[in-house]
Amino acid sequence: MLIGQGAKQGSLALRNPVTGAERLHKASLDANALLVSALLANENVMTGEHRKCVRKAGADYREGRVEMEELFLIDFGKEKGKKVAKRVERYEENSAWLSTIPSTLDGTEVTRDEWLDNVKIQYGHRPKGLPDRCDGCGKGFTVEHALSCKIGGLVGQRHDDVRDE
Repeated sequence: MLIGQGAKQGSLALRNPVTGAERLHKASLDANALLVSALLANENVMTGEHRKCVRKAGADYREGRVEMEELFLIDFGKEKGKKVAKRVERYEENSAWLSTIPSTLDGTEVTRDEWLDNVKIQYGHRPKGLPDRCDGCGKGFTVEHALSCKIGGLVGQRHDDVRDE
């Protein structure tokens, strides 16, 4: 599922525990293999070696997960068409806001509605509250049109904001 992809792949990283359970179990077995063998043989546990084993198992798991996610995104883009494939290619570049820590000092705080609108735009859905037609030229109003229309859209809104100020 698309929202289960990692934040670096431009998604929300809301992973399904059922689909990843088998791979997570294998990673857990690999991470604890040295510890279990030492306990079964009644030997001393080498903590440094155990740490290395855990790190390697975690790195192997993450590497495999990222590879699977990248392949999923490529297949998803091909399946949905050129427009979606283009958006999927830009996910990594356009997803920094997903992992940014909100701060009033840095201006990175977003309201609930702004966050929902950004997620909808990220996945190619229409944000709530957009008019059907552009107030300037009368064409269909989309996010792309709002950003590029020279007559109405956001150009008019920016003008009105300055005027009202």
